[in-house]
Amino acid sequence: MSFFVRENNVSKRNKKVNIKRKIPDKDDEIDSDTEELNGINRSFKEYSDDEDTETPDGKRLRLAKQYLEDIKKSDDEEDVSKKLKLEFLESIGKLKKYVADDIVLYDSKNIITLKHKLQSQSITCICLSLDENILFSGSKSGKVLRWNIETKHQTGHISFDSHIMNIAMSSDNKFLAISDKSHKIYIYDPMSLKKLHVFDGQHRGKVTGISFRKDSHQMFTSSEDRTIKVFSLDEMVYVETLFGHQNAVTSIDALHKERVLSAGGCDGTLRIWKIVEESQLVFNGGHKGSVDIVKFINEEYFLSCGDDGSLCVWNASKKRPITELKLAHGSSAGSANWITSIATLVNTDLIASGSYDGFIRIWKLNKNYREIVLKFEIPVFGFINSLQFTSNGNYIIAGIGQEHRLGRWWSYKEAKNKILIIPLQKK
Repeated sequence: MSFFVRENNVSKRNKKVNIKRKIPDKDDEIDSDTEELNGINRSFKEYSDDEDTETPDGKRLRLAKQYLEDIKKSDDEEDVSKKLKLEFLESIGKLKKYVADDIVLYDSKNIITLKHKLQSQSITCICLSLDENILFSGSKSGKVLRWNIETKHQTGHISFDSHIMNIAMSSDNKFLAISDKSHKIYIYDPMSLKKLHVFDGQHRGKVTGISFRKDSHQMFTSSEDRTIKVFSLDEMVYVETLFGHQNAVTSIDALHKERVLSAGGCDGTLRIWKIVEESQLVFNGGHKGSVDIVKFINEEYFLSCGDDGSLCVWNASKKRPITELKLAHGSSAGSANWITSIATLVNTDLIASGSYDGFIRIWKLNKNYREIVLKFEIPVFGFINSLQFTSNGNYIIAGIGQEHRLGRWWSYKEAKNKILIIPLQKK
């Protein structure tokens, strides 16, 4: 039995409502009847009637009208029509661009290396701005560095008392969110590096993930306390808590829709939380160990990896993975090589994965995402702790360390703590 819990800040009353739910059978299909209603602890703030009341359907209608006006004003109606179609497909999670066949290899002669003495320990996370002019990197040294992509120089830094776990930036470069090994979330101005706010007391464990909803100031965070929190940075307020995972939440991701994707680590589940509908979809049966990282491919498909060495592709309408690639980075001493990072080129068939086996692997998703095919390998020594494609697919950026981003179980002393910007060659 699931519960929906809401706390009203005005009345301070907690109300529990029992929700009858149809138990799904062994079918792989997920429909609205098999969604679990999540437990949500929601803090309300009073707004005027004109604020934040737009429904998803209303937003789509408003955007459609806006596009039609653009078409009327445009000299090239065909270009605007194509843009309208692409935007519509993206909004409903159906956009698929097939670009993997155009990527043939990587350019080994023009790899750019970024290193700095302030990040003398393992790089743990990276974050590229949407305009791809700024790169932020975090490390176990407790430093967050800002890099100018054009000049390849460090242009500022922020210091913390413990190693950096996560960095995320809003699409408009207005907010930079950082978490270290504490339970706090720090909000900065990415341009001035001025501290704007600190969220303290919402999470009771280490913050394991931060993600911004695209083109929005809505922020999601996950934690070892098994919860996901929702924030609005326009008002710098905590909004609600999402309950359901039975173990530490290890990773989250978000795109344009008001939804968040999460991995529950050792509880073996992945979940899509529908914020507006106050419900969640539960996925399981893929990984044999901890589910460590999740990334959206588009609004309909997503990718996961874990310490069992498997890559899994999921469809939002199926409760089990539609394809699984075991031992994606091989094995050593009889055990699968732990996949430590993944990246997706959103809305395309191109993905990447990293481990500590000496390679970044670039993959193509074949047969409507039902087959994972290796395209080529990029030799890199050390722990591949973070990966990110540039939006045009011309580069893949990697954060490298001597140690795994989460701990110090073993170390490669010969590896260099650095960032690599790797050009990808196209036909």
